[in-house]
Amino acid sequence: MKISEPKTWHSTRLKPGADGLTVVGQLGQSLDGQIATATGHSKYINGDGGLVHLHALRAWADVVVIGVGTLIADDPKLTVRMVPGSSPARVVIDPSARSPAAAACLVDESVRRLVLTKPDRARSDWPAGVEQVAFSSLVAGQKFDANQVRQWIASQGWQRVLVEGGAATLAAFLSSGSLDYLHLITSPLILGPGTPGIRSQGVSRLSDSPRFTAETFELGKDLLVECAFQ
Repeated sequence: MKISEPKTWHSTRLKPGADGLTVVGQLGQSLDGQIATATGHSKYINGDGGLVHLHALRAWADVVVIGVGTLIADDPKLTVRMVPGSSPARVVIDPSARSPAAAACLVDESVRRLVLTKPDRARSDWPAGVEQVAFSSLVAGQKFDANQVRQWIASQGWQRVLVEGGAATLAAFLSSGSLDYLHLITSPLILGPGTPGIRSQGVSRLSDSPRFTAETFELGKDLLVECAFQ
């Protein structure tokens, strides 16, 4: 069997959807599909190649979206550090307004920062410049209408969107058809039972499962699978 040369991924591959937005979901996982250990430890599953790719996605994006669970568990900066480029704006989906005021991605005044909450969760202790947006489709917990969030993002003038996590936030975008691409970065390690990266509604038969176009790219010791839903 002939082995093909490794392909190089570039952001020019990403094409907008019918609404003019390009929404990319990203997950770093182990070989057995876990994004964290049973104790919640997740830094860092991916090697240098996967982390550089994540920073390249941030540099490509106008805005990065995360859920409050990821913010609390990982306190990510969401900045571009490993590649040239500017850091994106940040949106945190936080129905109950429980984000720590000192969260790293919220205290950085160099970019626009917004927190989407339920209408009855007003707070006054956000860091300077943080915008709290009362979002009517949010309910208790992590449930939200991802299509409405996508429409709202479009109304803000952003076109390139990175949904960086976590699993529940990504599942909402995936199950509602709000993703254009999914970047699954797999590292050669096995964690055993932990936190699964993809949470989707199960199907009874293989014929019920949607299929999509996928291509693979080598990222050093990591493997990128780019799934296209367009």
